[in-house]
Amino acid sequence: MANPQRRDLQVELPLSCADGTTPMTATVTLGSASFPMSEAPTGSGIFSTTIPAAQVATGALALSYRCAAESLSELLGRVVLYDPSGFVRDATTNQPIAGAVVQLFQVPSYAPKSGPLDTAPLTCETPDTLGNRTWDDLPPADEALGVVAMPDPNLIDPQVNPQITGADGYYGWDVALGCWYVTVEAPGYERRVSAMAGVPPEVLDLHMHLTPIAGATIPTLNFSQADYAVAHGSSSVTVEVQLSAATSGPVTVQYRSSGADGVAALGNLSFAAGETRQQISIPLNTSQLASAEISFTLSLSNPVGARLGEQASSTITLAASNYRISGRITTNAGNGLAGVSVTDGTRTATSGADGSYTLEGVPTGSYTLTPTLDGYHFSPASRSVSVTGNLSDQDFRGTSVSEPARVFLPLVQR
Repeated sequence: MANPQRRDLQVELPLSCADGTTPMTATVTLGSASFPMSEAPTGSGIFSTTIPAAQVATGALALSYRCAAESLSELLGRVVLYDPSGFVRDATTNQPIAGAVVQLFQVPSYAPKSGPLDTAPLTCETPDTLGNRTWDDLPPADEALGVVAMPDPNLIDPQVNPQITGADGYYGWDVALGCWYVTVEAPGYERRVSAMAGVPPEVLDLHMHLTPIAGATIPTLNFSQADYAVAHGSSSVTVEVQLSAATSGPVTVQYRSSGADGVAALGNLSFAAGETRQQISIPLNTSQLASAEISFTLSLSNPVGARLGEQASSTITLAASNYRISGRITTNAGNGLAGVSVTDGTRTATSGADGSYTLEGVPTGSYTLTPTLDGYHFSPASRSVSVTGNLSDQDFRGTSVSEPARVFLPLVQR
């Protein structure tokens, strides 16, 4: 969890004793603080508690509960608050910069100052010694002193270095005691080195304001179309992402779909030096997609080597399936019967002079066809159909209720 963005932490899990009964009590601990759990609804075996944001801290998250015969405990995990942390912003507009590369360095030969009066050599300022100054008031760290922080669980967490800022421009690590600094690079901006910052206590405001390079053209990433239309039943859809200008180095960007069950697209797109177009092919699970018209969104995020443009998302619409059901209605003599209304329950068509009818725009599904005309009954009276494509030869025979009934008797020769 980002330290300056702490939020309530809810813990909820099912608990039961070895004999199948519900525990008498249950408690979660975070560090040295305890948080009783409650069962809701009663008898469900589901216990929960909420740790308020103000009490969320780095430490082990553990569970203990009491059954009739014994007390049990287990480790649930560990809560980590990231620091040093801050935001990368444009020095001119103060807007967050997405896709900035933030690298963390340790200065092994330095130690945090013990207090405001500490003037010992080889020390670095801490939040407690800054006074009224900000980190921007200090000179940048001497890069000759630093080493790239390795992904060691005893040194940094998360164990990712460098980090790539998201849409909010945020970055952050949880680090061991020592002196640290970061470097930040983003296309179209001057590279920046932070001041050296000592931990502990937590450094939550190591914000980096980058100066735009005069006259620099920063390539942007956009979908080639804001909207795509795809016929229902298609097994996939292909969309194109364009880079506004070729670059001398690689460009990467993430993409993700949202808004429709049966569509799952998540991945990374890479542009080699000189490339300006790449395609994303998205499989469509037609068995999970409704036959009615649906739409989903494909969005770009976390670019490296370029910026997101104004068309960083695209709407993809799967048109509803539109099929035809056709047939002919005849009399007992085989002649076409005009004026018969045929319905599938939603749509209605009327037979023409030759008895032909056609229902248009029928989505995939199951229907019951029923013909009606005053003074006639039909055979069959109705017909059940399953529509996955165009259907023809859905014929009916109409008999006038005024026609005399014909009775066929066996011929007996005497």
